Amino acid sequence: MLLTQKAWTEGTRALAYWLALQVDRSKAHPRPQVRQEADDLVSLLTPVLKAFATDNGYASTTLAQQVMGGWGYLDASGVHQYIRDVRVGQIYEGANGIQGQDLLRRKILGDRGSRLRKFQDMVRGTLKKNDMHPVLRPWISQTRTLCARLDALTQRLLNRAESHPDQIGASGHSYLRVLGVLALTWQWIEMASIAQRKIEAGQSGTFESAKMVTARFYFAHLFPEVEHHLLVADQGCDTVMALDAVLF
Repeated sequence: MLLTQKAWTEGTRALAYWLALQVDRSKAHPRPQVRQEADDLVSLLTPVLKAFATDNGYASTTLAQQVMGGWGYLDASGVHQYIRDVRVGQIYEGANGIQGQDLLRRKILGDRGSRLRKFQDMVRGTLKKNDMHPVLRPWISQTRTLCARLDALTQRLLNRAESHPDQIGASGHSYLRVLGVLALTWQWIEMASIAQRKIEAGQSGTFESAKMVTARFYFAHLFPEVEHHLLVADQGCDTVMALDAVLF
């Protein structure tokens, strides 16, 4: 439970800092092309960061309570207040289900996946840069496979949503989770590549060692979430829309 909190938090912070940098580049970089590219990445990943980060943040806080057992439920622990405080993050500026629909409808279908391809090109650049490193190679292989599967899923949804508009609501949440895992995976490879090279150069301390242990946990225990969401996002919308409203 502690490693789950650590892996989600460190990966999400890295993604948030990187996305904040893209906001600055989109507003202040002297080259218009760079501003536009940064703006496209901000547009694509803002709903991902909002929903993926706050869903994981709430789950992490409930895990923090669970670690403490019964005491975590009591006022004296202080954790119960964190849970109430962080819960609103999933509602601010559009509930998280809406973020999934915004991602799929406006950011993916809206430009036929153009912004997604730019992001995936950047991810694949990181993979290529670290391709020959023996420690990172298994994680790079997993990530490269995920990129290909996300490409295929996106194309199927692009084709299906034209005649089945309810597909957006049926697939949006799981599609966002897949892209969120990919974004965090990319950040974990970037962080692990730096930490591992410092370890190999004899320039590391406990920080780098902890980073590598957490990276291994992320790929073993949290990355496999994509298997579930790739399957769910690819389902037709009929089962979601089948129940008449009066039966709820």
